[in-house]
Amino acid sequence: LRGLAAARIDGLDGAARRLLDDAAVVGSDGRVDALVALAAARNQSLDENALDELVARELLSEDAGSWSFRSELVREVAYDTLTKAERARRHAALGVWLSERSNRLGREDDELEPIAHHLGIAASLQLNLGAIDGVPPDVSVRALRAIEKAAMASKSRGLHSGSLMLLDRALELLDPTDRANRQRVLLARASAYATLRQVTNGLADIEAVSADLNDEEKAALAHVETVRGELLSLSGDTAGAIAALDRAIALWQQE
Repeated sequence: LRGLAAARIDGLDGAARRLLDDAAVVGSDGRVDALVALAAARNQSLDENALDELVARELLSEDAGSWSFRSELVREVAYDTLTKAERARRHAALGVWLSERSNRLGREDDELEPIAHHLGIAASLQLNLGAIDGVPPDVSVRALRAIEKAAMASKSRGLHSGSLMLLDRALELLDPTDRANRQRVLLARASAYATLRQVTNGLADIEAVSADLNDEEKAALAHVETVRGELLSLSGDTAGAIAALDRAIALWQQE
């Protein structure tokens, strides 16, 4: 089946193939304006004839400004044939466009997860390949900011497993030497583990942060002890929890 799908894709002309590749990066479905944005990132305009061709060949369906793949297998094959650099360029362009559009419309929180998804993939590919022409050099910083915002939004909606997955993704993107950001994300993940009652994992993150702090970092140490107290309480270690929270109070008072 993959061979048949590949043959159908290979029969497309250049404009239709580029459009199909753009759609594959967007996802299983989306709005035409996302395809317009990806074409614009290449200093091109959307080729309406190419879109009509994809619909006529029954690769995409289109209705009222929206489109979808007729077959998920076609989307997978189209995506898999893109080079990693091409994937990175498209994901980065889409993430930046979504972010700028949501800010412009005053709806910054509406598309946090798609923005985090696309910027995260672009950042991950750049980490593997090095600098990529057409991908912003600060894509990792943008991705981290987007992923953390999406994780906080998920937590506020009670979607704690989703928040945890996003924080895992953030840690994958971080340079091990990026001390401050790594500490912050580990503390957030430890708190997420506490909410999910995954005490062992939470304490492991707490110990990793604690080992990297010095005695002058009172606020960070206080945060560590606060989360440690919560985790120890969940484990049934009441005495340990009280001791941790007492240390946290003492540290907060020194701030």
